[in-house]
Amino acid sequence: SNLEDSGTSIGACKCFISCMAPLMIQSAEDGTMPLLTAMVGAEVESGDVITPSQGGIRSPSEAYGPVRVSRRPMDPIEKNKVLEDPAAQELMWQASEAAIGELFVL
Repeated sequence: SNLEDSGTSIGACKCFISCMAPLMIQSAEDGTMPLLTAMVGAEVESGDVITPSQGGIRSPSEAYGPVRVSRRPMDPIEKNKVLEDPAAQELMWQASEAAIGELFVL
């Protein structure tokens, strides 16, 4: 058969991808909202964790939707441990400095 030559199978694949993509990935706009909220949100406080609020079948479960702000102490209580771990904080600080190529001394 010449299905490949006629483009029929490619068209079906494009249709499948365009129908399924919104269920698996977020738009650039949705991906920007947590960062934008963290930068200029009027009610954002130091230490807030800002994520999308919905997930559905996506992984991670917080993959799209309006921004959700989580403040400490968070539920369940286990979520607070990693936020208060000095070793994790130092690792994040070092990775951030490496990412921008500069030391940030307080």
